[in-house]
Amino acid sequence: MNTIAYCIRSYKPSSAIREVVRQKIREVAEAEKAQNPQQNLRWMLMGPIHTSRSDSDEHWTARGAADDGSVIATAHMYPQGRPVLYPNGGRWQKKGKLMNVEEHGVPL
Repeated sequence: MNTIAYCIRSYKPSSAIREVVRQKIREVAEAEKAQNPQQNLRWMLMGPIHTSRSDSDEHWTARGAADDGSVIATAHMYPQGRPVLYPNGGRWQKKGKLMNVEEHGVPL
């Protein structure tokens, strides 16, 4: 499987974090592909590990963007345990924003 993983430009993770997150994104991409075989999403790590209103466990957030830039999936990736995939693009989707992964991110 050819997973395309990016990191938002404003976040500079260490090489150890990059490796962990690359593996987590591979897991997310495989799970998403099993649910939606026609999609080929590119995944963007959105920033450092954090908690959120929707999830009190520490996690990294990645957004999945379709070829047209529509952000249609979200993943919470935990240091231990399996990632959780959500069929939405979070705030990106709600604002109707498109994500050009090459413009907004750098390859992981």
